Amino acid sequence: MNNNLILAISPKRSCLMHKKIVDGIIWGCYSLAVSAVCSGILIILDHSPQASQKDMPNLLDIPLWHIIIIITGGMIFAPLIEEFIFRFIPIRIVQRYSQNKVVLWSVIVVVSALFGKLHGDVSQIAINGSGSIILSIAFLRGGYISAVIAHMTNNTIALLLIGSLTLIQRFFFTHSA
Repeated sequence: MNNNLILAISPKRSCLMHKKIVDGIIWGCYSLAVSAVCSGILIILDHSPQASQKDMPNLLDIPLWHIIIIITGGMIFAPLIEEFIFRFIPIRIVQRYSQNKVVLWSVIVVVSALFGKLHGDVSQIAINGSGSIILSIAFLRGGYISAVIAHMTNNTIALLLIGSLTLIQRFFFTHSA
């Protein structure tokens, strides 16, 4: 039997991958929780990141294939690409050329703020930027796989919550004249 095949299916390797996946799910929940707390604080401080009701599209008017593209992009492709750009590249560069923790965390904070800003207005620096710091911790603890799983978990739960709440609001709280 080929030695590479034995290594690929070894219980030790399988257990390590399982740990990275489970850790990623846990870190994804942490990331979403931290982002939700930051969003709540902004709402309390009256710096609400919420769009106005008239700016929000009616989910019932969006073609199904658009929704599938949004879900697939948000839950699969965005985490793969964003984790590579915002975690893998900057953290690996710092780890390769510097062992200084202050440099590492400075890069993580700056990249996380950029990650947040690229997701929308200035309020997203606090909301998505804070979640990005948690995703960076997932990367440091479990590598690229854990960070991607964490990001996928975060996005999946967020999309499910936003979609569910939007549909509930449309069905039960919107009255047509």
